[in-house]
Amino acid sequence: MENGLTNVQWVDAKEYDPANLQMIMVTTSMNHEYTRKAYEKTKGFEKREELMSRMSNLKSLYFTAREQLANLSPDKLVEIEGELQFQKQTVLSDSQYH
Repeated sequence: MENGLTNVQWVDAKEYDPANLQMIMVTTSMNHEYTRKAYEKTKGFEKREELMSRMSNLKSLYFTAREQLANLSPDKLVEIEGELQFQKQTVLSDSQYH
């Protein structure tokens, strides 16, 4: 994959602090949204399969980080998910995506 994210392997989450987990969540969430938009515009079967695989991996990474952050800092989890929802509504809305 061109962004390398589909080849990311989860390292023992105990090595991550809340700031790193938040960064993983933000990065994977935004990449998932952009990949989803690309998927919606793609007609070729092979490219759609590639994009589906990428979205699946990003989703897995997001929820692994989310689970760890929930254990380490539940308040930060609520905060970051609120920020992500706001970003998706404002930055990635259909009217703004080209």
